[in-house]
Amino acid sequence: MIGEPKCSFDAGAENQEKNNEDTFVYHKVPSEFKGDSIVPLSTLKDLDGRLYDKELEKYSGREELLSKHIDPLHCKWGDVVFLSPVHPRKIHQELIDAGFVGMPGSYFKIPLSNLENERLALIVSHHLRPAEKSILTFDPSLIDPHFSDAMRSYLREKKRADEQPFFHTHLQQVLYKGDIQTKDLDIIDIE
Repeated sequence: MIGEPKCSFDAGAENQEKNNEDTFVYHKVPSEFKGDSIVPLSTLKDLDGRLYDKELEKYSGREELLSKHIDPLHCKWGDVVFLSPVHPRKIHQELIDAGFVGMPGSYFKIPLSNLENERLALIVSHHLRPAEKSILTFDPSLIDPHFSDAMRSYLREKKRADEQPFFHTHLQQVLYKGDIQTKDLDIIDIE
């Protein structure tokens, strides 16, 4: 849900520091976004059933994920907002380089310092087995804003198989339990 966020151009610098004051996470602005906060899917269900159904389509064939328990946050998958520590321009360019259409659109640039640590968790891939993921208690020193080699390989495999990739496979994700206020956030536009 979006109010009138202030817009700015972001030159594309990735997160450099490993502390909350200098680190950003990103969330795509949905096409029908209104209001002044990003809400988890479970909250959206009560606010706008039609929009909830549209967003639920992302889980087609993976519906079991919605009931997956996130231990560090004591909630379910649908109770969190998914954020990326990887700058959206980097993801966009990597998709193009792999032969896919990029990820044009608008993205919220969210200072990690705006979020409460006890409401955060991380999804990380295992170094030796990138397809295996763990959900960890949040630690800002573990934030990785880089595009992984495992993700590049995954994109090449999907392109060879003529299949659409899941955009955050093999990339770290930050989970936030609850709503995120958007009224003072910068917006990154990618064409």
